[in-house]
Amino acid sequence: MILCLRLCRRASRSFSSTSTSNTSSLSKLRFLFLPSSPPNPESHYAHLILTSHSFNPNRKWSPHQFHPLVTDPDLLIRVLNMIREKPEIAFHFFKWLQSQRDLKQSSLAFAALLEILVENDLMSKARWVAERSIDLGMHEIYDLLIDLSVVDKGIACKILDLLLWVYTKKSMVKHCLLSFEKMISKGFSPSVRICNLVLRLLRDKKMVNEAQEVYRKMMEREVVPNWPGFCLRWREERLMLLR
Repeated sequence: MILCLRLCRRASRSFSSTSTSNTSSLSKLRFLFLPSSPPNPESHYAHLILTSHSFNPNRKWSPHQFHPLVTDPDLLIRVLNMIREKPEIAFHFFKWLQSQRDLKQSSLAFAALLEILVENDLMSKARWVAERSIDLGMHEIYDLLIDLSVVDKGIACKILDLLLWVYTKKSMVKHCLLSFEKMISKGFSPSVRICNLVLRLLRDKKMVNEAQEVYRKMMEREVVPNWPGFCLRWREERLMLLR
């Protein structure tokens, strides 16, 4: 919940900085921060999403009816926050939005939904969202989540682990190593499972020096790989490459 509220504020600040008129910026900020001011679009769309889904869970939402959420990421984040108590509905609606041709993508919206899903332990759905964000090239989500002022550290660590898993799955070595380094430097400890996957990817790519560095940093964080035979295999492969 903390993330959604702060993302609303961050989106507001970003929106304000790009405005050419101080008066216009002030009016837009008031619109974002005063949910009680008439009309209240987030309440309207949150109610519409929940009621339409309860009547018919398989219902296809109308693009025309929800067009403002397709084109306004700030409004979408506020709506997601209002329906966070129904995380599965939030996921299905967000997934439906991804099929809309004129959707304005936002890494902030992806981060907000990831927080909601992971907070409710809906990891299979969170994996879909994480993969979608990476497919869209939204690598900045990593930096957003690492900022401890934005999201609870426990939830952030799970999401960072999830994104790192996506990088290993897609064999995106550069992003994998960069993300691993960011986690370590900011005090996060990747899970043993994820570290095993990173080491395996580096082994398959014959990147022995990089594997050694990852292993060293894992040991510093007291994250010991449980990949059977890893240490012996790593030493043998390193010796072969040095010959």
